Amino acid sequence: MLKYSNDNLTVIVEPSSGILRAAWARPLLTANLIDSYYHLLQEAETHGRCRFWHLDLRMRIWPAATFMHWLGETFAPLATQRLGGPVYAACWVTSQHQPHVDDAVTTAMLARTNAAGLHPVFFSSEPAARAWLLEQQAQDKVS
Repeated sequence: MLKYSNDNLTVIVEPSSGILRAAWARPLLTANLIDSYYHLLQEAETHGRCRFWHLDLRMRIWPAATFMHWLGETFAPLATQRLGGPVYAACWVTSQHQPHVDDAVTTAMLARTNAAGLHPVFFSSEPAARAWLLEQQAQDKVS
């Protein structure tokens, strides 16, 4: 497994599945969270332009609207352009995050990211997140 780690973020790319796994060690302020997503993108590029991401968000607080806007308007188009196609992100969240998943800010962010080709989907269990990613990989190979 290929690994990148700093105090805030650990990224592992699984050679057997081609899935990029990322976990945050603690909640981050918006600027640091944005930086961590640039690290994710760099690791994805370095390791075969990996477009299948398993993001463990359990240690994070729900991000501010500023981050959500940046994710949809800036990061999503950049990621799909640099990785050469749609990016699928299985986001593993806690029950504390669940109320935010359906709020207006998240719904607007999802509309923007999906339009740009970044497809985040939220899961409350790791096996469900992984199964969804493997399904997306299989569908991507067929098309």
